[in-house]
Amino acid sequence: MQLNIPKTECIALGAPFAVTAMLESNPHIIIRDWNWCPHPIPIRTTTNSTKYLGVQLPFSVKDTDSHSWCTTYIATSTAVLRSKCATPDCKLLVLNTQILPTLLYKATKASWTYAKYIAIDKLLAQAARKILRLPPGYPTDLIYLPPKYKGLGLRKFSTHAQTQKWHTLQRALTLGGQPRVRPGHKTW
Repeated sequence: MQLNIPKTECIALGAPFAVTAMLESNPHIIIRDWNWCPHPIPIRTTTNSTKYLGVQLPFSVKDTDSHSWCTTYIATSTAVLRSKCATPDCKLLVLNTQILPTLLYKATKASWTYAKYIAIDKLLAQAARKILRLPPGYPTDLIYLPPKYKGLGLRKFSTHAQTQKWHTLQRALTLGGQPRVRPGHKTW
């Protein structure tokens, strides 16, 4: 049996057997046939991850590739943004509509710890300080506080990413594992 690994989506949700299978010297995934017989398929790759739908999916439990990509993306995109001749409001609009959605797409597919999300929050807060030319002692909480409370109203990246991940998980749990049949559709 041969599979195209980049087109196979693998998700391990706290299963100890999946974690040990990924940490051993010859990593593999287990595919089950219609009779529920397991078929181990070895993963033959020289990298630690594969690109699927624009996201680097890791083969191991530690997802360092996507986090390092996000940190370099923040550094390069905010440096370009700061060098452009535009108003601070326009730069914040670009940050909210272009940079954050790109980061959120990667981050919602990643298996990071919450500390890595907080690290991204700190980088984005530094970028907002530089874009708005805020003093170094400006409180971080005021950056994320809504404007009606005299804050700047930026969205907190960690909260938004975790909310999207929980919504995806809740949607999967709500739909269940059984296929849906259109009402009135006859099955033979």
